Amino acid sequence: MDELEDSTLDLIYRRGVRPLSPVYVVILVTTASLAALPVVRVNRVVNARGIIRPVVEPAEVCSPVAGVIDSTILVNNLCVNPGDTVAWIRQDIPEARLKEFDHLIEINNRCTEDIRRILNGNKPLNTGRYIQSFKHHETALSCLKLQKDYLEEELHVSEMLYREKVIPNREYMHHLSDFLLICARIDDMQEQYRTQLEEELSRIERENREYGGEMVLITASMANYFVIAATGGSVQNCTGLSRGSVVTAGQCLGIVSPYGNLAAVCYLETGYISLVGPGTPVRLTFDGPRTRDIRTVDTGIWQVDNDVLMSEGNPVLRVKCHLEDPSLKKGMTFTASFLLGRESLASMILERLDLSFNPTRSASRDHEI
Repeated sequence: MDELEDSTLDLIYRRGVRPLSPVYVVILVTTASLAALPVVRVNRVVNARGIIRPVVEPAEVCSPVAGVIDSTILVNNLCVNPGDTVAWIRQDIPEARLKEFDHLIEINNRCTEDIRRILNGNKPLNTGRYIQSFKHHETALSCLKLQKDYLEEELHVSEMLYREKVIPNREYMHHLSDFLLICARIDDMQEQYRTQLEEELSRIERENREYGGEMVLITASMANYFVIAATGGSVQNCTGLSRGSVVTAGQCLGIVSPYGNLAAVCYLETGYISLVGPGTPVRLTFDGPRTRDIRTVDTGIWQVDNDVLMSEGNPVLRVKCHLEDPSLKKGMTFTASFLLGRESLASMILERLDLSFNPTRSASRDHEI
């Protein structure tokens, strides 16, 4: 009886429903996934880096004139109000320029005095440059004069011999031409040296006139100037100027970062601008030292500038987003994810494949689900 029951149970087990093979399970799951690709829709986004800045653009504090800082209160993080005087510039710094011009004119006057002495046939006394130049000229001229004296003696001898018909006319003419040639070289050297000195004299006198004109302008423009803050805010990017520092006209002394509302500012490539606009959803992921410190804020586009800028060789447009969270501070950096729309998972995969097999197309699009 027991053997009969065992055989019956064994028959039932063998005839029972067996589980599906794992291969069939994988095939079914794969088929279902492929069938769902055109149906499942995901968000299409593009990322861009950005920073929190004031809505009002920072204002530069520039020096209106060239001068010297007489007094200044410009330091980083200084709070100023519109119309506050932040620096006093005294334009008598040109006193240093005036002294420099005086020194240059004095040097030029010594040079002109030496040049005139040389042109009048006297030795220079004031400047080493023209003393040395005169010595070189006199040495070269003395060498030519020695050659002239030698050739002159030979010419006299050859003239006597020619008259007595000892030497032919050709030899006499040869000595005569050598003598005339050395005389011409001496005259040419003296004329060139004189011309060079006259040109330098003219140049130096012209420089002195220019220096004098500069001194007149500097003297006439001496005054005190005040540097005013154009807007209220905190001073940043100070260049470390203090009393006595020299500044030039238009030099930036610092930047006033305005108070007031903040905006999330980032730069988006121009190829995506047609897909976004005011009100487009944006998710801001703020940077943090640790993963648990990273926070996200959902907002929207507030403004897209019309001016095209260049960033790393690519044309971009500045995009500003709303910020209503009071805990966000100026200077915080983030990654902005702009929602461009929704598309099927199949189209996203096909686009990825298209970008992979077509390197000529831009592969910079960053999608997220």
